[in-house]
Amino acid sequence: MMSNAGSASRDKVAQQEEEEAEGGGGDENLMEESTMAMLPSEKPTVTFRMSEDQQMSVEDQQSTVTSSATRWERFKFGYYTAILYLSFIGLDAEVGGKVAIIFDHGHRLEIYGAVNILGGISICVAPLMFNFWGFCFVIFLSGLFTGVMDAGGNVMLLSLWEGGSAPYMQALHFFFGLGAFLTPLISEPFLSPDVNREQLLHNETVSFLLDNGTVSKVDAHVDRDEVAAMIRIPYLMVMVWMVLVGLCFWHLALVHRCSGVMSPFERRTSGSAAAAAAAAEDDGEGEGGQQKTRQAPKVARALRWFTIFAMSMFFFFYVGMEVAYGQLVFTFAVTSGASLKKPEAAFLNSAYWGTYTATRLISIFVAVCVPPMVMMWVDFGVVTLAAAILLAGAETPAGLWVGSALLGIGMASIFPTGIMWYESHVMVSSKIASVFLIGSAAGEMTVPYLSSVLMPLNPMYLVYLVCTVDACCIIVFVMVTVALTRRRN
Repeated sequence: MMSNAGSASRDKVAQQEEEEAEGGGGDENLMEESTMAMLPSEKPTVTFRMSEDQQMSVEDQQSTVTSSATRWERFKFGYYTAILYLSFIGLDAEVGGKVAIIFDHGHRLEIYGAVNILGGISICVAPLMFNFWGFCFVIFLSGLFTGVMDAGGNVMLLSLWEGGSAPYMQALHFFFGLGAFLTPLISEPFLSPDVNREQLLHNETVSFLLDNGTVSKVDAHVDRDEVAAMIRIPYLMVMVWMVLVGLCFWHLALVHRCSGVMSPFERRTSGSAAAAAAAAEDDGEGEGGQQKTRQAPKVARALRWFTIFAMSMFFFFYVGMEVAYGQLVFTFAVTSGASLKKPEAAFLNSAYWGTYTATRLISIFVAVCVPPMVMMWVDFGVVTLAAAILLAGAETPAGLWVGSALLGIGMASIFPTGIMWYESHVMVSSKIASVFLIGSAAGEMTVPYLSSVLMPLNPMYLVYLVCTVDACCIIVFVMVTVALTRRRN
């Protein structure tokens, strides 16, 4: 009995010692875990236990921050674009009066080549400027050279083919549209890096632990230098292309200089002086060498300048309507009574520009056999029909689709056809072309801005503006036609 009791007590003591040993080990483990928890990790980790509603709230806040950043980026883009357009207007007023004089007196190939090279260099330098005012200056230079290229290019084309310039003028403006269509597609891979909205939290690892046990972990890091290098690539591509084009013009100029053959531009320049003298003689003298009254040449010159500025106003209305509708038709389709979904509105916008570009391609062949006056009135008829359809059914999907497509068809060839029609009455010099481009650039800024101010009040203001601008274009065109007829008589 005594031996059994002693063995039982020894077993209890051994069991207690084992339990104490296990307890002590647990305390040591707890101390070890707490010590490990206090040690700093290599990368901070933030863990949140959130319900699904709380996670949705966080996502909404992140979306708000992202949308604010997007709005700011759009504001900066619009601001820089406005600077470019303002410089475009200023350069045409200044350069059109000075540099265009050099264009009218020869050396056009050399000047055009230099302008292309300098324009390409200024475009490539733009993304390297981190100072705001330095960036504005480079953008101003870019607009300067762009304005010279626009004014000089149209005049050089008219000088090269003269009376047969109609299809080539249509082809020139078709490639304007084609370039505007292809450039975003080429530059998009470089301008749209794959950055998620969670990457607003830089250099942190954030884990969201949901009630259902799902863990969402984001490791965000954005290499700013890499993004900046990618953005510079499209600018470099544009520079290389423009420099190559400029070198081609210099090569043509060198060939003409070495061969001693006068270029078509110089032939027209030398002939323009004789034409101007003949025009002055027609204005100042009658049959038998008798002097006309001084009133006749003054009236002729006044009518000439009236037609120039009236055509500038014509292009002001036309280009303004063209750009305004192209920029705002998406917003109109979503917010108006048509209530299209955003993907459908995007397709509608593509339909407008698609019919616009396709019609410019077709106009190249139509211009061979159809006079500019006939093409102008056909375009006016199509635009008026489109405006009537939009006025009656813009708040229905079918009416909006048909009206937008017809508007793109009608507006496609008005600009090049208008220049060709005016060239058939008055020789278009670089100074005259610069006045036309001033009106175009001013309309490109003014009419879309006016539309964007009025549309929040009522989306139909866009349609009303299209109808008003269409009527103004027709009225101005009739006025110019009457003035040119009177000047000729």
